[in-house]
Amino acid sequence: MKNPSQSEWERWPNLIAVSLFLALIGFFYREVIFGSSIFVFVDASRFFYPLWKWGADVLSQGIIPLWNSDAQFGTPYFADPQMAYAYPPVPILYSLFSPLNAFAALIILHHLWALMGFWFFARGQGFSPKTSFLGSLIFGFSLHLVCSSWTPVALLTISWIPWIFLAADKTYENKNGGFLYLSFAWAMQFAAGYPVLTYLTGLAVGLNYFWRTFKDVGAPPRGRSLGRAQGPAPTIFPFSWLWWFAGAGLTAVAYNLVWGIPFVDLFLRSNYQNGATKFHDLGLLDLATVLNPFVQGHPLGADYHGPHYWVSTYFIGLPALCLLLWGGIYRVYRKSSVAVFFIFLVLSLGVLGLGRILKLVLPGYGLVIHSGYWISLLVLWAAWMTMETADSLLTEKGGLTADKSRMTPIEKKRRVLSAFTGDDRGRKILWIVVAVFVYGISAALGQPLLPFPFWLSLVFLGGVVIFNSTSVRWFFLVTATLISLGSAASSLNILLDQSYYDKPPEVLPWLSKGGRLYFSPPVMKEAGVLRGDSMAQAYEMAKQ
Repeated sequence: MKNPSQSEWERWPNLIAVSLFLALIGFFYREVIFGSSIFVFVDASRFFYPLWKWGADVLSQGIIPLWNSDAQFGTPYFADPQMAYAYPPVPILYSLFSPLNAFAALIILHHLWALMGFWFFARGQGFSPKTSFLGSLIFGFSLHLVCSSWTPVALLTISWIPWIFLAADKTYENKNGGFLYLSFAWAMQFAAGYPVLTYLTGLAVGLNYFWRTFKDVGAPPRGRSLGRAQGPAPTIFPFSWLWWFAGAGLTAVAYNLVWGIPFVDLFLRSNYQNGATKFHDLGLLDLATVLNPFVQGHPLGADYHGPHYWVSTYFIGLPALCLLLWGGIYRVYRKSSVAVFFIFLVLSLGVLGLGRILKLVLPGYGLVIHSGYWISLLVLWAAWMTMETADSLLTEKGGLTADKSRMTPIEKKRRVLSAFTGDDRGRKILWIVVAVFVYGISAALGQPLLPFPFWLSLVFLGGVVIFNSTSVRWFFLVTATLISLGSAASSLNILLDQSYYDKPPEVLPWLSKGGRLYFSPPVMKEAGVLRGDSMAQAYEMAKQ
């Protein structure tokens, strides 16, 4: 029988969470799903859409697209990891739908996949449904992930990160199927098109579980096997999980040899490796985007010369930043490591130089040519830490106030009194101080893009300490997060009408027969600059 005291969240958490994620994704991408808009910004239109469409056209003829003779003077196709043709969703979706619909589906479904992955990862860590939902919003609608749609293979790859941590945890805890789950998740992430992010995910996973092993060194380590636990392993070797992690990694590599072997040949016979000499550092001004995402301007603003957003924005919403600060003051973090968080933060800021040191000691680290590649893992860690703070903030254990609906009359009176005289009052005041401080600094860095949502989210954040019901406080915190992240993310979901792709450039009818056009370097340089009275006009001019 159902427990009448249980909420619907506790009875059907996964079903409710997935339904809410579907609703949020549907609303966020409503112009694409229900309208005629499509993704165009940056690499989406000038690189991925035309090349993926070419590969789908060739595959529909029963030919594996090994070599693209229609790009430049001919380029490898299957051997290029960014074509992601060993990644099953790409050829499957392109075989089922039109190129435009398949392109849109890849982006939208992987955004949903990231949200779901973090949800199941958080639930596996023991967080409540409400807290897990909050963490999923912070990770899934961080500007870093939202802007990854501009370079779609980045979004595809990042969407697997929480699934890998979930599978790694199953493997570490010796749960059934953990090794197989981890092998599959790693293989898919590796095939998704941005191998350097898979490499960094592997480093992050190793760092996390080394920390956990040292943390739990006093407890008898578990045995590792593909099936059930084999009893406590000898305490002299607490790192037996390394064998299974390494085996999962090798399995993932073995699957990806289908494109990896020809890629090695491409790497050796071209100037591909020269990319490792071009390193892009993020600095403190980039870090300031954690407080104000448009401190360097908005991509649609006049004379914008700011960062390429998916590798430089730290914005996870101001409520999440308040949670991080409040949790740091009260030292609530038990499951996540503050030290690991700061390591990721330092690595993402290339100007601090830690990445240059790692190039000397870590094989393969020289391919990490942008310190901003670490931000996806930093955002995951930040979302994890905010969940720990939210659990402390909104519950009886170390929180602001208890849920009065489950108190006796005497307990209620004592709680009301303590709110004005005890530690609760100090915690409430500190929460308000932290919120005003964070929002004040954000406003000082520049005028908010949309002032009303900015201040409205602060008002909802204040509601977290006004009401006594845990559910109401949770609602105010989630709403404040949605307002803070949603207003910024919506402004960066940059779309154009599908006719942009459907209508060919006007120069093509000039060709008397099939052939190709080549432009001089000055013309190509000019085409790389967007100019126009509107985004649609600027992109049309660039296409021409």
